[in-house]
Amino acid sequence: MKKQTGVWIDFKEAYLIDLKGKGEPAVRHILSDIDTSSLGGGSRTRDEAWGPMDKTSESKFLERRKHQESAYFEAVIKALAEAEEVYIFGPAEAKDGLVKAIKAGHNFPANLMGVETADSMTPNQRIAQVRAFFGQRT
Repeated sequence: MKKQTGVWIDFKEAYLIDLKGKGEPAVRHILSDIDTSSLGGGSRTRDEAWGPMDKTSESKFLERRKHQESAYFEAVIKALAEAEEVYIFGPAEAKDGLVKAIKAGHNFPANLMGVETADSMTPNQRIAQVRAFFGQRT
């Protein structure tokens, strides 16, 4: 039997659901180190009207975020090394970023079976979604 893996992913975390036969699936959890705070304006460090301000430039913020996303996607791809078939689902744009990283890497051995948008789900809903996609019964 092929090792089928479903990936629910957003920018905070990823859940990898490995299906192996009729038994209970193995669920792995990967946390991202992506800074999800928004870039704010400067803040006054003193009460002076023209005092110094703390600020982060937008280009530095975006570059740091890009590197954090890249490291996160690489960690997920590395965790998928033994999978033969992969199904990716989740909210927002993280799933699209993972697909781009997979296609850019050229050494992803698994067959990408599908990518779908899905809302936030409970652990049991994620498992049921993966089983339904791969056509497995409990």
